[in-house]
Amino acid sequence: LELVVVDNASTDNTDEVVAGFAGDVRLRYYKNDVNIGLTPNHNRGLELARGEYIAFVSADDKLLPGHLRRCFDYLEANPAIDVASTGVIYIDAQSRPFDVRAMGGQLPVDYTGGRNEFAAQLGEGCYIAWPSILARRRLYEELGPLHDMTATDYELTVRWAAARKAFGYLRAPSACIRLHPPQASGAAYVA
Repeated sequence: LELVVVDNASTDNTDEVVAGFAGDVRLRYYKNDVNIGLTPNHNRGLELARGEYIAFVSADDKLLPGHLRRCFDYLEANPAIDVASTGVIYIDAQSRPFDVRAMGGQLPVDYTGGRNEFAAQLGEGCYIAWPSILARRRLYEELGPLHDMTATDYELTVRWAAARKAFGYLRAPSACIRLHPPQASGAAYVA
């Protein structure tokens, strides 16, 4: 496990929080001199990561205990699957859960491949929740990093699906998306 923190020139206390973990060799911290934008910052983290699996968690989202182990074990047990995602809980600005995410296209059962993910994503929209994803690094190496555009996560998962990559879904929620007005995802997503 490695944790790469790429601080996008934040004005909060990220420096102090990270300093509290200075002795942990699994943690690497980088701070941008200026805010380079959400997607370029994610790509910077991708460039710095060394692991075989990649997960992104933005500052306002969180993973429940065991999420990474659960997704890692799933991918290890299913080598034909390229991307694992889970159900998601919506939390408010104070981290209080208030709903389970339910989107069109998001099946009410676990599945391991066997779905035309490309057709489903085009027909149903962005039902794969970004912070819940654990993907094999080779996807980024083969198909490129994130594109700096609106709905970056959706474009990326559609690009993977168009390349016939296999997806698996674990319905039980183990990631959280914080919904609050100033989030970088924008007011439309919060609404």
